[in-house]
Order: sequence, then structure tokens, then C-alpha cells
Amino acid sequence: ETGLQQAKSATSIAKKNLDDCNLYSPVEGIVGKRSIEPGMSAIPNFTSITIVIIEKVFARVPVSENEISSIKIGNKAKMKISALNNYEFTGTVEEIGVMADPIAHTYKIKIGIVNKNHQIKPGMICNVTLYKNKTNQAAGLCVPNRAVLVDEQGRNFVYVVNKNKAVRKYVKTGKLLSNGVEITEGLNDGEQIVVAGQQKLVDNSSVHIVNR
Repeated sequence: ETGLQQAKSATSIAKKNLDDCNLYSPVEGIVGKRSIEPGMSAIPNFTSITIVIIEKVFARVPVSENEISSIKIGNKAKMKISALNNYEFTGTVEEIGVMADPIAHTYKIKIGIVNKNHQIKPGMICNVTLYKNKTNQAAGLCVPNRAVLVDEQGRNFVYVVNKNKAVRKYVKTGKLLSNGVEITEGLNDGEQIVVAGQQKLVDNSSVHIVNR
């Protein structure tokens, strides 16, 4: 009888050891990375296999501080991936970051894309264009995005040309439009602004107008 019990115990241990030879994932997905091979021992606190779920993928896109206020959750976006012959996918803005990159002064937004047939692979490079609502029309003036600068206090300004001088003028920006950014306050219709090389200017710098 003692021998029978020992045999049963040995069988149970052998069965458990056999079961421990198989790894089971709690989720369905695709094996993205495998760090062990059959016959190797799994190590505690070490990732043996990485499972990726790509039915839906996300693009993280930097948006400048001058434009981030015009981005809304639910805005549509189109995305082209060169690795897929520039095939166009449609996505939706799902998250808008609130922490700025301290150097680039940009905010990250997250765009979700349904990944049919798993065409899009993690890490692919894409070009993204954000759609705006059809009602997004300027109530004020519209200037090129590059014309608007930001000072040390975070205030927006442009350089207005007055008697061949570049004069700093503070403005308030509104919506991001397809052809620029809306200026709601601080700029008058007909005023000339600097749209190239303004990063090198200081207040009251001498300028020469070209392509007038």
C-alpha cells in the first residue's frame, strides 16, 4: 500500500511538471517577442513571451502648443503608411496629452485605427492629417501657423511690419484651420506680418519686404 501511495504521488508530481512545461496566455493575440526556447526554464520576473493585440492600433502624434487647443476628442484623422504603399486609413482622436515636451513644446495625441487583416504592424512610420469640423471657419483673421511665435511667458505674438521695422505684436489665437490659425485679437485687417525668418528677429528689427 505504501508503494502504491508513493507511485500516485510520483504520478501527480510528474503530471504537474508536465503541465508546467506549457505557458498559457490570459489574452488572445499574436506572439510579438519570445525570449525562451522549448526546454529552457522560465525565470521569475522575466518576460518570457510578449503577446501583442493589434485588432486596433494607435498612432501617437506630436501637436504644437499653438494648435493643441483646437484638437478635440472624436476628431477624424487620415493616416498614410509608406510601408503599405501609402494606403490610407481612417482613425479617431481618442486621447489628448496635457504634458508638453519641454524642448519641442508639443503635446502628444493618440489616434485609434481599426486594423483590419492586421495590415498595420507596431512601429510602422505614418503621415497623419487631422480633419476639422465643417463648421470650423474663422471668425477673425487667419495667418500661417509659422507666423505665430511664443515668448518666454507663453504668450503668442507676431511681427508686424511698420515703416520697415518688425514690431512685436501680441495676439490671441483661435481655431486651427486648414490654411492657418485664426487670430481673434491683437491683429487688424490689412496689417503686414512677417512669415519667414522671424525667429531671427527682435522687436524693432529693420526688415526689407520681398514678394510684396
